[in-house]
Amino acid sequence: MPHALSIPLVVAACGALFFLGHVLEALFRRHRIPDVLPLIVLGYMVGPLAGWIRPLGGSTVEHVFSHVALIIILFHGGLDLRLSAMKESALPALHVAFGGMAINVIVVTALAHWTGGQSWQASILLGVALAPLAATVAIPLLEHLHLSPRMGAILTLESALGDVVTVVGVLTLAGAFAGAGHGVGPAIGGFLSSLFAALVIGLAAALFWSLVLGRVQQAAKTSFATEALLLVVAGLTEWLGFSGAIGALAFGIGLRNLDHLLPQAVVERLHLNPQGLTETENALLAEAVFILKLFFFVYLGTQIRLDNLLILAMGALITLALVVIRQAFFHGQKGLAPLPQERQLVAWLIPKGLATAVVASVPLEMGLPGGEWIRDVAYAVIPISILVTSLGVALLARRSAKEERSVEGA
Repeated sequence: MPHALSIPLVVAACGALFFLGHVLEALFRRHRIPDVLPLIVLGYMVGPLAGWIRPLGGSTVEHVFSHVALIIILFHGGLDLRLSAMKESALPALHVAFGGMAINVIVVTALAHWTGGQSWQASILLGVALAPLAATVAIPLLEHLHLSPRMGAILTLESALGDVVTVVGVLTLAGAFAGAGHGVGPAIGGFLSSLFAALVIGLAAALFWSLVLGRVQQAAKTSFATEALLLVVAGLTEWLGFSGAIGALAFGIGLRNLDHLLPQAVVERLHLNPQGLTETENALLAEAVFILKLFFFVYLGTQIRLDNLLILAMGALITLALVVIRQAFFHGQKGLAPLPQERQLVAWLIPKGLATAVVASVPLEMGLPGGEWIRDVAYAVIPISILVTSLGVALLARRSAKEERSVEGA
């Protein structure tokens, strides 16, 4: 019978996790071993393995924490995107996101139906749940990989769009399969309107905040005022029925690209003084994202169940299929990434994360047949896909370093 940890030890462990995170990040920079994988393993060890932490299973607290993690990470990713790079990246990102996701859905659905023996409905739901590139894994990884700004923008947009499409897709399909749907057409229209409205709200909020930020910064104890407004904007956007995640991304993009939102002629004529984040605020935000990432991936590890060999085998088979799909997809994409090393690196980015973890339990909650199987397989694919991504990135980095040493030696 596992013993629960005492509160003083939990408090100490939270502090120790901060230092462990910095050690893992340093190892990532040196050896290209993504720091998220040891965090997930740690979560699994203190959760399902040792029983020290017992997840509440879809509680309100867990949903809020997951949602806040996605919102802040996407906002941070948006701050790194310049519109000049996005102009060249928008169409390729749409091509990669929707093209890649469509192939993933088809292949995973086929495997789930003919290999897993599931119904077409359960198979399709699993395919949609496992289709996207996880923003909560990919965006933190991008900070440590040597990719061109254009490819970084493509992957950021791909992961953000993928997460939204997956959440909307699973909820819509599960509702339709449960008899609560309203048809495919209204679902598509609702998704597009949600996307456009969220973009408008996020950009408008960025414009407003840039005009009042100078006054707010003069007040005391407002270092996290921007993050507080971010939560307000994302929450209200979601409450209005639109995508809070896309609203958060647009808010970050808007603050990063104020010169495009407000032309200089308009600023001078109206005597405006738009301001972005200061260096101190950027540093605080980066630290907040770092801490949030630590706790999120440990939390994700506590959600994983690896006690069923058939489920594990299915998860490994699906992960292998996802690797083959992405490798084949990017093999001939010279227009996206002229350098073969960059294409190879991007082709190994297949991790599944927050969006998959959130929607994987929806079919079970709705009482759909195969719901438990969908959840367990998705939870198996998440750590396996991150492990494969970690190994692929590390091996490519070491091979590139060896080639560079060979060239220097010659």
